Parts: sequence; C-alpha cells; structure tokens
Amino acid sequence: MAPDTQTYRVNASQDRVRIDPGKAGEIQFTITNSGDEPLDTGLKLNIDGDIRPEWCQVVTDRGEARELSLGTKESVQASVRIVVPDNARVGASKVSLTSYWVEKPETVFTTGPDVTVATGGKPPFPWKTVIIASSVVVLLAVILLIALSGGPPQVGFRADPLSGFAPLKVQFTDASEGKPDKWQWNFGDGSPEATTQNPEHVYTEPGKYAVMLKASSGSKSDANLVPNMIEVFSPVKAAFEPVPAEGESPLEVAFRNNSTGEVDKFAWEFGDGKTSDEREPTHTYTADRDRTFKVVLQVTGAGAGNTNRLEQSITVHPKGKASFRAQPTIGEVPLAVQFDDRSTNARGWKWNFGDVASGNANMATVPNPKHTFTKRGTYKVTLEIQGGAKSTQTIQVFDKPTVKLTATKAKLGGIRILVIGSAWSIKWATTGDVASGVLDFGDGRKHRLTGKQLRSGAVTHTYASPGARVVKLVLKGRGGSTVSAQRRVAATWKAMPGVRVHDIKDIKGTFRKDLRLKK
Repeated sequence: MAPDTQTYRVNASQDRVRIDPGKAGEIQFTITNSGDEPLDTGLKLNIDGDIRPEWCQVVTDRGEARELSLGTKESVQASVRIVVPDNARVGASKVSLTSYWVEKPETVFTTGPDVTVATGGKPPFPWKTVIIASSVVVLLAVILLIALSGGPPQVGFRADPLSGFAPLKVQFTDASEGKPDKWQWNFGDGSPEATTQNPEHVYTEPGKYAVMLKASSGSKSDANLVPNMIEVFSPVKAAFEPVPAEGESPLEVAFRNNSTGEVDKFAWEFGDGKTSDEREPTHTYTADRDRTFKVVLQVTGAGAGNTNRLEQSITVHPKGKASFRAQPTIGEVPLAVQFDDRSTNARGWKWNFGDVASGNANMATVPNPKHTFTKRGTYKVTLEIQGGAKSTQTIQVFDKPTVKLTATKAKLGGIRILVIGSAWSIKWATTGDVASGVLDFGDGRKHRLTGKQLRSGAVTHTYASPGARVVKLVLKGRGGSTVSAQRRVAATWKAMPGVRVHDIKDIKGTFRKDLRLKK
C-alpha cells in the first residue's frame, strides 16, 4: 500500500510542514522560460545529509524527467516526491532542486532560499514563491529540510569561481553533512589529490573539469562527483598583419590573422564604414588624397568578458603618374645628364639609367639625380615611383669625331695637260661618330662628303688660277660637336717645255690669260 502523501505548494503559505517516517512528501513548483528563445533545461536533485537518492523522485506534468524543452514563455509544473521509510534512522538532511542549462551543464541557476521543514511546531518562516530572474529562465526552487536521524556523512561542496581564464585559482569549500573528519579531493586535471577540508587549486590549462569529493566519518564515507563543474578558458588576444599597409589607390589589402586563444568570433572594422566577420578578409581601399584608415579587429572567445581588440593603420595615397625630363638626351662621351622629376603624387623614386657598366652609380633614389655616361651607346633610362608607375626615355651617347687632312700636288700627265702645279690631291681620314662633312677648297668651291667618304676619302682639285689657298674640312659629329682640319696649298702655273702660246689658243680664256702673264 502506497504511503500517504503530504503535498506542499510553494506559492501557498504553510503554517506547518511535516513528513513522518512511513509517509511521503511532495513539493510542487513551476519552471517558466521567460526568455525570447526556446530553452533546454535540466533538473538536478541535490541531497545534503542522510536521505537516500532512491527515496526521491523528480516528476513533471510530462512525466518523470530530468530534462525539459521549454518554448518561449512556456511553463512546466514539477514536483519532488520524497518517501521516508518507517524504519529510517538517519540524521537531518537537506534536499534541493536546481535547474541548469543543458548546453553548458556547469551553468547552474541560483536556487531559492531555504525552507525549514520540522517534525513538529511551526517552521521559522512560511513557504513563499521564489523567482530568480535571468535572461534565459525563471527558476522556482525550494530547499526542503527533513528531520531524520543518524547515518554516514552526506557529501556536498561548492567552488568559487566556477569559470574563468587560465591560470584560474578556485577556492573549494566543503559543505558536507554528518561532520566528516577526512577529505579526499580530485580536481580532474591530473594533479595530486588534496586532503584538506577547504583546499585552493589553480587550473593552468583551458578545459572543463569534473571535481569529486570523498568525505569520511569513522568507517562511513560518501562521495560526490560533479561533471564539468569547472570551466577554464584561454584568454583570446587579437593580432593581425595588413599586407600591404601602405600603397596607392585602389589598394587591395589582405589581412593575415595571427590572433591567439580559442576565438569564436572575429569582428573587423576597416575604417571606411565597411565590416567583416571573416577570419582573414581582403579589403580594397580607394582615396583621391592621402588618407589613413584605422582598422580594428575584435576577437571574442568562450567565457564572459573574453574579448580583445587591436587597432592598426592603413595609409592610402592617390594614384601617381611617373614623368621626368632629361637634359641633354643626346651628346658625346663623357655625357653628363641632369634628370628632373616631373611626376604627380610621387612619394618615392627608383632610377635605373641603363648603364650597367657604371656599377652602383647605375641606380638612384633621389628625385633629381645626375648621371654621367662614359661609354658610347643607347641607354634606356627608367623612373619608377612608389606604387609601380613608370616612365622611360632614351639617351644617345656618341664618340666625338676626329679628322686627319693632307694635301699634295697631283701628278700630271696626258697630252692635254699644258701647265704644271694647278692640281692638288686632298686626302682625309676620320674617327668617332660623324654625321656630315664639307670640304672647302679655298677657291669658292666645296665638296660635301657622303656615304663612305665620311670615314675616309680622297679628291683631286684643280685650281683655275695661281695663288695660295686654304683647304679646310669641317666635320659635324652625331653627338652635336664640330671638328675641323685645314691645309695650305699654293697653286702655281708653268708652261711645259716646247709649248707655244698658239698651241693653246683653244683653251678657255682663264688659261689663256694666265699664260700670257708668263710672257
């Protein structure tokens, strides 16, 4: 035959609460999800004292259950039924019921105040409704004190804090009933067990740890294991590297994430109104003037307050255009050229004169360098400004021309040659880069050099009248310079032996006139 049941409803005031041996007591209460999201909550029965767990039963209006799924604003009726055997001889006990979050069993919601239950007389205060407000649940809990007698210790303990960052120092406090005199603590992290009543322990590694206390009184003992009682978090630290951190618009920046700790969430602010939650985002910046953008990364890990943020700067410049002037662009060895930067939005300069033979002098990083070319050739000069924009020009360097000039009397022959000394052989040879040349015979007549004659040549020139002359050869180099050489010649006239004046009547007047002068 089932024992009689005494029922106590927590929202009703009671003058006396009593559970006698051989009787059953039932405490009714309500659990309500007051949050804005569905909730899975578990029910945990805690026994401090000599009462046996098999004497207790947790029942809801959905049947016997230790886990409940509650919709938004949904309530469930539940009760704790306790049957005290009629031959029980145990000491005083406390029975409490708490709820916890199923996803994180170590998250235990606060229980209500103690309610004393005596075997006779009035309780020290009446039953009352207990409401514990949180963002997730409203918990109604009752602690029932049952007056019984005798028995072994009933293990109970508490820890403070239950969670935190490594290294986490936790104070454990024994709350066992029955006056135990020996304690054996296992902290769940592989460390040596403690034997003091209220030990302190430091957790150095992140993780969830079960804690067990075994308490003894004489030959009697009891143990209590709390799974996942302590949770230790690794503090997160934000760290990142922007690549590149400076450049021209449009500037694409890749963010390398070097954050440490168990990060659950990344929150980027790029400084231009754009955001991202990716681990390693890429972002493109644009600017029509020099601008600095503040980039912020905030990382969040498990555990309250486990956040960290880091700020760095990105510098963006408007796009540059490379340009320069070279003066001169053509000339002869040695050719000193002045380079003047004419770029827009330039912040750095890298010159390459194309003159490999000059060694380190082939490069420059100033805006307006000067370079001397010491060898003949065509040089491609490049200016690259920071950002990659380039400009090129060509410098032509030539060897300076030289000339050697000779003038000798030509050998005369043939029956039509009637005079001696009027013809001269003019010869020349040049070196360097010659663009053009003009041979002036000194009598008003000139000869322009072409083709192979620019390197060397010879001509015979006959003077129409006697007298001293200056033969001059003028060369113009490809690099722009002018060189010349000259020789003096004397044009003399003498009739050949046996030649009479009437023999040359048919010769042009100039010859005739000249010969007449020799009469």
